[in-house]
Amino acid sequence: MLNVPIHKCKEAGGALGAAIMAASKTYYNSLTEAAKAMTKVEKTVLPDEELVNAYTEQYQLFKDKLKELNYI
Repeated sequence: MLNVPIHKCKEAGGALGAAIMAASKTYYNSLTEAAKAMTKVEKTVLPDEELVNAYTEQYQLFKDKLKELNYI
């Protein structure tokens, strides 16, 4: 649906996120640097082109309907 790779981290949780945020301001120079150092990708899921095309078509119909109803 997003048509971008999805990366699943090996460890995930609020405590790890809080630790990354804290370390980004104390030990590392940026949030990106802290996240790269403190996380590891366990699995990457690539887009399925057949599903991407189907989602894109349905999403366009959804947006058209919202416009028709003056929601956007």
